[in-house]
Amino acid sequence: MTWFQSSSTTWNSPSSPPCCSRRWARYTPAWRSEIFCEELWDHPEIPRSECVRTERWKYIQYPGHPEYVELFDLAADPDEKMNLAEDPGHARVLAKLREHCSRTIKELLDDQTRIKDPETRESVPAKAA
Repeated sequence: MTWFQSSSTTWNSPSSPPCCSRRWARYTPAWRSEIFCEELWDHPEIPRSECVRTERWKYIQYPGHPEYVELFDLAADPDEKMNLAEDPGHARVLAKLREHCSRTIKELLDDQTRIKDPETRESVPAKAA
């Protein structure tokens, strides 16, 4: 039941009420197949991180700490208990997601006023145009 159907509003028209479920029933959105997220605040209890998540995989890296990398197969491990980053059998997936994460970061960096160093994410002066 939609909000409109549950309300006391009346619809004085021979056609159906403007019901969202009917209106959107024919609409199939182009959903994302992946997301990029980052946590770059300086907080003593929350490590800075960057992540790429696809329908099956979740890759997490920590700026300034290349030794900390996480890879999870969400289909086999939805609770993210088994880090596969060190598993040689997942090296290809790890490399693909690492490259994708790095490419996304480079595309998102603001080069208008300041550029962040891709290794440390620290701000450095932008090059003069």
